[in-house]
Amino acid sequence: TKAKRQRLQKERDLQPSLLDGRSRIRKQEPSDSDEELSTALRAEVISGGCTRDQDETVDIGPGPYDAFKSCHSSADLLALPNYFNVIHAIFNERPNEKLKCPNETCSREFTNTQSIISHARNCAPTKKRRSRKSDTSSPNRIHKQREAPKQFQYYNDYEGHASSWAVLSTADKMSLITNELERSKIKRIRCLNPDCSMKMKEVDEVLSHVNQCYLPEYFTYLGKAAEFRALDKKEQGRITRKALGVVDLLPCLNIDVLHCEQTYSHFYGLIYHIQRCGVGDEDRPWKCYRCGYMSTFLQSKEHLAECHRNELAEIVEKAQELAQREAIIEENESGEEAATQQKKQEKADSILRKLMKSARLRGAQVSVSRGVVPEHSSRTSITAGFKRYKFKSVDLGVPVPSADDLRNYQAALICASDAFDRARDAEPLCRSLLEVEFNCGDWATVPPEERSDLLNGMLEKCSVPVRLPSKKSNHADDRRSHAETKGVVTREAANETAERLAIFVSHALHYTVPARKSPSSEPSTSSLDTMEGDGCVVYCGGPISVITSCPRLLEDGSECVAVSVFPDEEYLIERNSLSNIGYLQFWRHRRNANNVSAKLSFLLEMNVGVILSAVWCPLLRGKVNVKAENERKSNLIGILAVGGMEGGVVIYVIPHEEISENRKSEEVRVMRGNPNLILRLPENHSESPVISLAWSEFDGAARLAAVYASGCIGIWDMNNASDPARIIISDEWASPPMHIAFGERNKLAIAFREKFLRIYDLSSEFKCVIEESAPRSAGMKVTSCERIFPGTFSYQGDCITSSEFLEHTMCYITMAPTNNFFVVPLAFRHEVRIWDAAICPRSGCVYTAGADGRLQVSLNGRIVPRHAKIDFPFNCWRVAMTLIRKLKKDPVGQKETTTESNSLVNGSGEGQASGEEEQQLRAVATDLESSSEHFTLEFSFDDVKRGKSPIDQISLDLRVESLNRIAVSETFGKLAICGGEAGLLIFLPCEL
Repeated sequence: TKAKRQRLQKERDLQPSLLDGRSRIRKQEPSDSDEELSTALRAEVISGGCTRDQDETVDIGPGPYDAFKSCHSSADLLALPNYFNVIHAIFNERPNEKLKCPNETCSREFTNTQSIISHARNCAPTKKRRSRKSDTSSPNRIHKQREAPKQFQYYNDYEGHASSWAVLSTADKMSLITNELERSKIKRIRCLNPDCSMKMKEVDEVLSHVNQCYLPEYFTYLGKAAEFRALDKKEQGRITRKALGVVDLLPCLNIDVLHCEQTYSHFYGLIYHIQRCGVGDEDRPWKCYRCGYMSTFLQSKEHLAECHRNELAEIVEKAQELAQREAIIEENESGEEAATQQKKQEKADSILRKLMKSARLRGAQVSVSRGVVPEHSSRTSITAGFKRYKFKSVDLGVPVPSADDLRNYQAALICASDAFDRARDAEPLCRSLLEVEFNCGDWATVPPEERSDLLNGMLEKCSVPVRLPSKKSNHADDRRSHAETKGVVTREAANETAERLAIFVSHALHYTVPARKSPSSEPSTSSLDTMEGDGCVVYCGGPISVITSCPRLLEDGSECVAVSVFPDEEYLIERNSLSNIGYLQFWRHRRNANNVSAKLSFLLEMNVGVILSAVWCPLLRGKVNVKAENERKSNLIGILAVGGMEGGVVIYVIPHEEISENRKSEEVRVMRGNPNLILRLPENHSESPVISLAWSEFDGAARLAAVYASGCIGIWDMNNASDPARIIISDEWASPPMHIAFGERNKLAIAFREKFLRIYDLSSEFKCVIEESAPRSAGMKVTSCERIFPGTFSYQGDCITSSEFLEHTMCYITMAPTNNFFVVPLAFRHEVRIWDAAICPRSGCVYTAGADGRLQVSLNGRIVPRHAKIDFPFNCWRVAMTLIRKLKKDPVGQKETTTESNSLVNGSGEGQASGEEEQQLRAVATDLESSSEHFTLEFSFDDVKRGKSPIDQISLDLRVESLNRIAVSETFGKLAICGGEAGLLIFLPCEL
């Protein structure tokens, strides 16, 4: 072909110049004789296409390939004369050869001449720059590796660690200085600067001198952010850049004033933060992302609206101008004016759509508070005709919210709670609750001889052995050995004796919670950052089935919580028992600062069998007023709805006289009373166990709902409690309902066994308005807090893989004004199932209790309170407490270990027994006595499972460490009340 002929002619033309180039390459190298030169020339002729006899032996010198190999950089290659011909000859000789870039730091390979030459021209300057950077003769070019700040125990340890000293708060610095002065024999300490020999004896003097002598000028502005902001930008840059040359990280100037813990290693990020930290909306600088206009945050909304209108006007004007130009051209070509006008309009619309395409694709920013769901987003889907937006899974590495975030969020919670209370105060209590009365004759004390066998057997029980922490053991637990691997936890202070707790006897539970910046960071070593106090633990007689906190405060400032237990640890319900008696325990607890005390008031005997669910009337709040004799509702503790194995739903009025009675005797008091109301199902629905109850706060607490084990849901109008319940049941349900919760007004959330969630509108017809079937979002249980949040929380769904093993979490589901809805994943990480969850009405924190023995607390800003106008972009969580189950004696290793892999041999999973050791295989612990024989329980108030192997999902032994139920103080909040399989009722002050 023509192209082939041209290529062959070009190769023939290049042949003489190629030989000349090879000759010049050879002449540049030193040669000892003309014989070597002639040999090289013969080799070049042979490489150029000449042939020789196979038997002829020729000493071939270096040719084009050897000349290429002699280049040690791309600069050497480009310095060769006729380097193009050299490389071209190599590819002619070796068609399958791949030539590597001569630069040692470059690993790229090439198969044609043009590509390697183009690469060499670009790679040569890079090599020169790298060589200059690696030149150790220039000390200014040496890269300084920044290290994360460390925390040391003593003041002198910070010598040589200016970066670590710089990020400490003034309180931490003063604490270290004070401790060092106490340890010093001469009561004087030296400056941390190695070049300074000054010694001082006063704390303030040491702090002031060290900050000026050891730290750069930047630290003289600590607490003076306004003065620093008043400096010009050049002076700010000089101060911060000079400081970053001395220390690796610079803290915010408001570290002591606003407790801001942000640190920065770059000038721009630090200046940006200081200009905005602690500054009000009227002074906080703001820059428009569209036009670059500088203003304040307070005026940002007005400008954005105006800027957006201007942008749209420019786009429309441009579209019309372009359309008019094209229409004029078409009008000249065609004489039809009407057709041209129509085409002009169509053209303008087409151009406008093209110009607005980017804006449409960008869409509106998602907002839970304003109910904005993006139309075009990969996270937006259509579910049963409604738009569903699910946020990404939470990042566990994000820091805790700042002080400003917490204040703003707390203010939004207070506004939501106050507005809710005002609206509920305007609504009268429902008719049935207004008419219900308490008669002292309906209640009577049960004498000891009339007590049931169930109660007598329960009073003789003791708990599994529990090792209660002391102050010494807690501090030792905070310094756990790093050898805790594969789920085996060893304690340094393991000499305390484990004891079996007697029933209904309260014990102090000392706790020490170290502070962390995030769940993945190390705990703080400063004593000022830890929360310490005494909780309370008590044995209640069996696995706990119900914990519900009373929303009303007692007259003496204490609170009340109702608790019920299962009578049997192995089967939960006594086998072959014909009794229908159940007992509800009423506990009084009082919190003083970080300490809690609890005491049993009485037991209420009921004829409902084992109690499975109970809920207080949510509208009876405030403080009990025993002097208000005319207003009987003001001196009631509360109204309680109870559901059990039989008897339907019963309602009891709890008087203050029974709980407030002062008794010197420690004997358990048992009361027997008749229910004030009994709620029934229609005649065509048989009674069955009540497994879940929910009581709405709206409309004067007029709606009470219950889930029956038969698969139906009953809803009563408490204005006419004598009427049968309205039934919700459908053939479309693929599985029976398990749990319910009221969220928004007239909205009932129903969770199903097959991990499916439906929200029904109860206003007129019972109609499903939202369905959520995603296995990781919908679960078998729901909960809510109507006072502050309009949505519902769903848990017990499918596991997620956020780390190296499966974990259980929960989601928050809330509706938008247009019936669209959001799904917000929460930062909970339980290795075994989440059994129960509760929401603090004061702080907005969500508490969860799981079968892994963990009590966790989380706060997410996307859970927006009612009436809030903005979203809160923060998220945090922590493990508040962990119950640890330990084998008393390992049959193989003969040592005490934590059992998390529940094999028949041993919990540590270190191997199988053999020979005589097989005779030591223990029996499976499935009841109270066998568990007490083999296991002990310990408390930890930090995350002891970080970096360990996963816990087994299935256990042959009884999980005595499992926490099954949790409630939160309804009056003051920030107090978790939880319990589980071991029958321990735990009162623990708990906050982030």
